[in-house]
Amino acid sequence: MVVEGAPQQLALTSTTATAVQLTASPGSICTIDSQRRITAVAEGVCNIRAFQPSTRQLEEGEATVSFTIYRREINAKMSVALDWPRPASIDEGTALGPEQLNARATMPGRYSYSPVAGTILPGGISELTVTFTPDDLANYLPVTTSVRILVNRATAPTPTASRTEARTATMPASLTVNFEKGSAQLTTRAKGSIRSYVNSLRVANVNRLEILGFTDSMPGCGRYAKSICWGGNKQLSKDRADSVHRFLSSLMPGIKTKVLGLSSTNPVASNSTYSGRQTNRRVTITPLP
Repeated sequence: MVVEGAPQQLALTSTTATAVQLTASPGSICTIDSQRRITAVAEGVCNIRAFQPSTRQLEEGEATVSFTIYRREINAKMSVALDWPRPASIDEGTALGPEQLNARATMPGRYSYSPVAGTILPGGISELTVTFTPDDLANYLPVTTSVRILVNRATAPTPTASRTEARTATMPASLTVNFEKGSAQLTTRAKGSIRSYVNSLRVANVNRLEILGFTDSMPGCGRYAKSICWGGNKQLSKDRADSVHRFLSSLMPGIKTKVLGLSSTNPVASNSTYSGRQTNRRVTITPLP
């Protein structure tokens, strides 16, 4: 092995006193000087030809020696391991603090968050980003990572309309519909709830919705899925949100929607009980301004 750019001495022995001539093959990626030092100029294979002239007792001899050239890595910096669990959901109006901005690295350094501590996020899904700059910049690189956080929307108070004014609709509250275990198919009850909700959306002239799908924490296929097995709770939660989106769009063509599947995150009841898991198998529909 020869390292690129670093001359190395070639050791050679012969059973006769006749001098051995060493030359680099034509087009080779290395050179050899009179002191038999090899210098590589690129990665690849270096071929050195050894030739010994004939004598009265011996015929001439020739051989080729090959060397693999490796590139020298200088000052290669390492990456820092950064851990940042996804934070729990917060209510609208809650300022960001240490419970949400709590990334941790395996070495000392500086954390730069965006948005910064004290920021009040709008309702819905927001992204939090951190850049960690290690104190040891000579050996480690800065690293940036992101997580998402759910901000629960506050229910707007219903204003009192004057009797002499035309009827003014208020923004409807969120609607939640539930699903059977392992199923993304809307139940008859869920469809009825959505139909009634659509009437409220029309009265309030709502044209934008956020649809979020959730599951319980139990993996596997439900008895209503028959031969279909879901690709994990993430896919099942998205399929549930899509089912609501399709049905809603058939009742309100042209409605604009934001559809997300959030798996088993943000449970509203304990997953350790049957009734709790049944409550967590849900999709929420929230009007957007």
